[in-house]
Amino acid sequence: AQSQLAQALTNLGHLGPGNLLPVDLAGLTLTSGVYTVPAGISNLTGTLTLDGQGHANAFWVFQMPSTLITSPGSVVDVVNAGAGAGLYWTVGSSATLDTTTAFQGNILALTSITLNTGATIGCGRALAHVGQVSMDANTVSAGCAGTGEEGSYGLSGGIGNLNGTPVPEPGTMLLLGTGLAWAAARRRKSRQPIL
Repeated sequence: AQSQLAQALTNLGHLGPGNLLPVDLAGLTLTSGVYTVPAGISNLTGTLTLDGQGHANAFWVFQMPSTLITSPGSVVDVVNAGAGAGLYWTVGSSATLDTTTAFQGNILALTSITLNTGATIGCGRALAHVGQVSMDANTVSAGCAGTGEEGSYGLSGGIGNLNGTPVPEPGTMLLLGTGLAWAAARRRKSRQPIL
């Protein structure tokens, strides 16, 4: 599973740096695309809205060269997307979701991931390559129940139904890697954001 996670990180890296965003994503509404977010004290101090604009296969890739850090009570809200949607946060070192953060998407961190008390991932996963995923009274759901994105396969680009399994098995990582390779090939072919 670790080598498959490393391959997924590599595949996402092949998408390129994308559009450079400010350190704090709060208050932004972003459509499908690849984005780079610099390191900061907090990358999310409020609500980030990801608008799929009615496209069932909308996807967002956030390249975080260093860290991903949220402030208490931060929110990632995915709207107007469908069953083929994908949301990936590739983190060069470690990710920390602070207390009561309501997060969405797949966090793929090189080092480690910490979910502080009450932080949730309503639709997605938390996967660390060389370190651990530390949790404290958290909910992580790949099944997306209650998020409005039911059927989106944990925002993995529609690569397979994980039946709500919160931590993927090695076979699931292979499916995730396949989906990421498909997204990279599609991005290279079009060089346009998927609308």
